[in-house]
Amino acid sequence: MHEGVVDKGAEIFGNVTCSQRRFLLGSPDFEVYCWRLVQYLSIVACRSESVCPFNEFSVDISFVKSSDVDACASLVVLSFPDFQVVHTAFEMVKLTLPYVPGFLAFREVPHLVKLIDDLRVSRPDVMPQVILVDGNGIFHPRGLGLASHLGVLCDIPTVGVGKTHFLVDGISLQRARELERGLSHAGQAAELVGDSGRVWGALLRCTEASVKAVYVSVGHRIGLSTALELVRRCCLFRIPEPVRQADLMSREFIRKLGLE
Repeated sequence: MHEGVVDKGAEIFGNVTCSQRRFLLGSPDFEVYCWRLVQYLSIVACRSESVCPFNEFSVDISFVKSSDVDACASLVVLSFPDFQVVHTAFEMVKLTLPYVPGFLAFREVPHLVKLIDDLRVSRPDVMPQVILVDGNGIFHPRGLGLASHLGVLCDIPTVGVGKTHFLVDGISLQRARELERGLSHAGQAAELVGDSGRVWGALLRCTEASVKAVYVSVGHRIGLSTALELVRRCCLFRIPEPVRQADLMSREFIRKLGLE
């Protein structure tokens, strides 16, 4: 099935140049063009599997100060549950596609996929069982955010850990804030249930000190209950440790290059 998904993606997007994509971003046909594939992929992204990771990792894109094109793509592998750094990889990249809300994955994912593919070749012994992604999974206006997009293309279980609210299936920011206020202790979660009755994810309070919750959602090949438990066990601070370390280390890499 996964080979078929990748083949389908290649069939639709493989021969489209960056300039053509820029044209399509401004075209009324763009959503028809892209999201037929997205809805096809969503079927795969929502499969539920239990994951017991030994290594876990996160990926991140950090921008050079005063630039919205130059950035550092990072991959950080941590052991679980002691969060020791097992492997890191960094690469300076240029994000050629423009930023369009809701389409972030098309801009960032190709660089993250390259890091993961390189890891498969160079260090298969540390290849993790799950990715925690700084971004949403299926809690997304089109049901396929950055975490799901990346998981489908790499065929690795992914968990979306988002900080940004999307209006999905009637789940307003006001409704989310009401749920957040009801989280009285660390580790407590509240499901994000849409007007349709579908559960799109959950708000999770990560620590006692932080009352601001994160949005946890299914990315790919993992169930929501497993995703929540994994994120709970990764929370030393508000942001789960793999995601936090990928962000910190990518910014440090940029600083050492004198590009901050």
